[in-house]
Amino acid sequence: MELVLAFLWLAGGLLVLIYAAGKMTHAAEQIGAMLGWSPILIGVLILAPGTSLPELASSLVAVFKGTSEIVAGNLVGSNITNICLILGLAAMIPSKILTSKSDLLQIELPAMLASSIFLIALGMNGTVDRFEAIIVIIAYFGYAYYSVKINTNGASEKKKALSRKIGWKIPVLLIISAAGVALGAQWTIDSVLRISKLTGYSSETLAASLIALGTSLPELVVTLRLVFRGGEAGSIIGNIIGSNIFNATIGIGVPALFGSVIYSQNIYWFTLGLFPITVFYVFVVYNREVNRGEGILLLGLYLLFIKLLILG
Repeated sequence: MELVLAFLWLAGGLLVLIYAAGKMTHAAEQIGAMLGWSPILIGVLILAPGTSLPELASSLVAVFKGTSEIVAGNLVGSNITNICLILGLAAMIPSKILTSKSDLLQIELPAMLASSIFLIALGMNGTVDRFEAIIVIIAYFGYAYYSVKINTNGASEKKKALSRKIGWKIPVLLIISAAGVALGAQWTIDSVLRISKLTGYSSETLAASLIALGTSLPELVVTLRLVFRGGEAGSIIGNIIGSNIFNATIGIGVPALFGSVIYSQNIYWFTLGLFPITVFYVFVVYNREVNRGEGILLLGLYLLFIKLLILG
């Protein structure tokens, strides 16, 4: 009974975390549209960081609680979930084929590969220190600046009108939802630590499975919503690419500013496995099409990941 209550408590924490992050993302998405950003740029630089807020928030709380091994498990598990489960499910929807014609994929896909290499390099010595954190954070902002710069030509008039359109509601929504994200993250990490004690599973294993799946729900909801609405595939693909880049840079870098992030040997092996999965994703997306057969393969890879993680 105690274990059931612990899982219910975890579900409650994730719901608060996801709902608050969704509100923040909605407000930020409105700002991006006012700036005249393209769908893929909104996906990469607004939807992706917004839907990755649960990972970042829960990772920060884990570091503050002295359980930083949760951070790497959460981020690596989330990146695998984003590629294999979320895109796989989106490709399986009847009569839906995801396509994108955006030339920005020539920039985003190499950046995604580089971020996967970052995760491998960061975990080689078993910890991520403050110096390494600063490097990956700078890399993210350099990438973000370049993406915005090449994609916002001609948007000056919309930028000038931004201050007249925002009003007071969006800033208030951002502040309230940020508080909700902090509360949900604290709630989630406390629940996972309790489940770890009751089941005997390590906290990093639970982070790579339960937390990773739970904190990836915003990406899943955004992706499926865009697919069913016939939305621009650039936003769909950009959301997944941007989320993985954000997780591998800001997601691991910011927590490491406050304390060393520990890589367990088990999680590092999955970090190595993330790279070929990322390479496969790049080839799938680069041809501007994701079909159902590729979706089945991605889902199979996700099930294999869960099996190896839980059962060994």
